[in-house]
Amino acid sequence: MALEETVTIVGAGPAGLIAALGLAKSGVEVNVLERGKGIVASPRAIAYHWSCLEGLSELGLLDEALQVGFSKQDYCFIEFATGERVEYSLDVLEGRTKFPFNLHLGQDLLAEIVLRKLAAYPNVTVHWGVNVTDIKQDAEGVSVEAVGPSGNLEFRSGWLVGADGAGSTVRTKLGLEFEGITWPKRFVAANIYLDFAKYGFARSTFLIDSTYGAIIAKLDRNDLWRCTY
Repeated sequence: MALEETVTIVGAGPAGLIAALGLAKSGVEVNVLERGKGIVASPRAIAYHWSCLEGLSELGLLDEALQVGFSKQDYCFIEFATGERVEYSLDVLEGRTKFPFNLHLGQDLLAEIVLRKLAAYPNVTVHWGVNVTDIKQDAEGVSVEAVGPSGNLEFRSGWLVGADGAGSTVRTKLGLEFEGITWPKRFVAANIYLDFAKYGFARSTFLIDSTYGAIIAKLDRNDLWRCTY
């Protein structure tokens, strides 16, 4: 295969794996490099908005994702001090978009679905426990140097995709900034089994308060909820 038809992707989260699936379907040869030994299961992204779902559908991911997670339209803001509620729904999107709802599904579960799809494509290899150390580009392509379980490695390809998160090695090696702001507060994201709906919470609730503010959202069909505070 010509070098320009090969891609190296750094990062095996949903972004990297979904990119790999799209490329695989187009016949591109892909190597995915992930420094972790497997999919990270700690609390991370949980909601995929309606505007993303057509892409998941085109890649053959949406049906299974909806079986593991669920579709959702309801939202609520609750003022903690007064109990005032402001409720709204995505039902206004009916007839305006193919998928007028959001998908709730843990990031790790979506990654597992994509991995199962990738297993059908021999032109994609996911390398676990591989830590990228350097990137070198020339007129023909890019070389990625890394260290894996068996020692030093080098991956040569026509293109490189950096999907390795906020602390991206790819972005750092390219001298690119991570633009934005860092909030002066720390947040705790906890997944717990508790039926928040029984206490009047919508499946996505924003609790408004300077001290007790929180985002509370249902994660799956078995009353696993995320409380971020």
